[in-house]
Amino acid sequence: MCKNEDVTAIDEILSSSRIQKVNPFSYAIDGVLSEWIQLLLVIERIKADKSTQKTLQKIAGFTKAFLNNDDVDEKTCDSHACSSVSYNPVRPSYDAQRMKKWGYLHYFFVTLDEGMKDRFFLSKVAAQQVKGGEHDSKDLLLDVIPELCDVLSFSWDNLNEIRMNYPHSLILRGVIEGNEILRAIENLIRFDNDEFQSIRYRVVSEFIGDVRRGYTCYPKDIDFNQALKYRQDLVRDINEKLYQASLSETVRLIREINISACLWIDNDGTNLGLNSLLSDGINLKPTDSGVDIYVSNDLLLDTLNMSEQSEFISILMSKLYGYIKDNNRLSDDAKEKINQHQYTEANSNRHLTKKLVAKVNNYNSWIFNQNNYILNKNNDLKISKSVIVRGIKFSIWYDDYLLCNKKNTLNGATEYSVHVDSDASPLTIKQSYEFVKRFSTKILPAFIYEQTKERLYDFYIFDDILLKPLNVNMFYAAKSYVNKLDSLFKCDNDSSDFDSVLTSYKAVKRLLSESDSADFDYVEAYEMILSKKYEVNFGYYDPISSGKINMGTIKRSKFESLLKFNLDVF
Repeated sequence: MCKNEDVTAIDEILSSSRIQKVNPFSYAIDGVLSEWIQLLLVIERIKADKSTQKTLQKIAGFTKAFLNNDDVDEKTCDSHACSSVSYNPVRPSYDAQRMKKWGYLHYFFVTLDEGMKDRFFLSKVAAQQVKGGEHDSKDLLLDVIPELCDVLSFSWDNLNEIRMNYPHSLILRGVIEGNEILRAIENLIRFDNDEFQSIRYRVVSEFIGDVRRGYTCYPKDIDFNQALKYRQDLVRDINEKLYQASLSETVRLIREINISACLWIDNDGTNLGLNSLLSDGINLKPTDSGVDIYVSNDLLLDTLNMSEQSEFISILMSKLYGYIKDNNRLSDDAKEKINQHQYTEANSNRHLTKKLVAKVNNYNSWIFNQNNYILNKNNDLKISKSVIVRGIKFSIWYDDYLLCNKKNTLNGATEYSVHVDSDASPLTIKQSYEFVKRFSTKILPAFIYEQTKERLYDFYIFDDILLKPLNVNMFYAAKSYVNKLDSLFKCDNDSSDFDSVLTSYKAVKRLLSESDSADFDYVEAYEMILSKKYEVNFGYYDPISSGKINMGTIKRSKFESLLKFNLDVF
């Protein structure tokens, strides 16, 4: 077949109505973009209030001081941990030292989340169980954090009243790593909008090449235009290749956002779920008599714990095949007979474990059925990705600009248009910025409230989807609050009905604000908080013979402990 005929075949396949034309993971992509954009909008809301903006600046200043501290720099950098270059196509490379620095701040952010101060932080660090080589990190925190508190006069003020249950750790990552997060967001948008078509062309071109070289079960001189009309297996194989290629790129770019925010992606406790480093962790070493297989104990343990034995064997066999082929252990005839497609192309997604693939598909389906996410094309918001990203990017730039300039927004937008974004006019930039400010202050709180109502019913599936909501603490808090309320009143409330949950939470606040009593009557508190008449259990108590119902009292501290869940943030 001549080259021109293959080009024609590519065009025929790509134009066929039976071949995938849009990214099958577009809903997952929009869901991930919505989560990160929503976080950045929460930050914009915090910045819009002068008081909370000042608090945010203080926390950001402290965090930057820690990240740039010479002692921290020295303790977190060694010859093995300063960077991590990955050759796994779905696992981006990252700055391991920067990751480690952010990791050291875990208890600092937990302290702020809990509304506590230095004593709480120091007790948490002191009680930390560390492994043999990690004592230096413990000593570092006990030395550097108190020293920075003194130097910066840091008072441990927090953002608990306005952060809408987004953890301080994510808020500060959004502030300090904001530009990197936006760069990764734009890469994912670009892929979904344009680059998927390039992937379609590449995948089909490679597939035709494999057919022409005899690496598939199809005749080398097959007429694709005719075969597409009646060969279902051909259509299925091409669409499967497109599916696998788009899946791998989707996962890689989603992980790139996490990496840009300095979040780890390699353990089961993170947003992205499974350890997908099997391919990197199985190594072969030739010997005089054969080949040795090297696998770490941790990887074997992860394989068993995650029930990925078949994935492990599949990757091991692929590596062994590659070893035999590369070392010319096979005759030319044997190489010709072996279907290379079976070992390589069919397993092109071997860097993704089956559980992670399932999480991607589950997430794609979950977002498809959701109503309340920022970039939902079918809800009333109708938000443009370009407008909202442009507005947030300018806002981050404008914060630094205002440190040295006192000009108005349009003046700033003019300079931004000249030096940063020449594709947009100053007026367009200004309008995008004003939209972001308006949305984050006027619309966002009510939107997140409706979103929380919807997602609380889906709480049980969060562990089975690609990306948990970044404000997942809101859902944990609502569930924990109801459990504690049920325990207090010996009743059973619906933790999925957020309207009722929030109504009772506000009633607890009202109860405490209207009285400074150390104890509260059980029945009166019950009826006020749960908005319903207390029903006596006649098996234990007979109100007719006893007159007034008396179930005792509940201590004030019990009700005060309910407010730690911080649900009234809308």
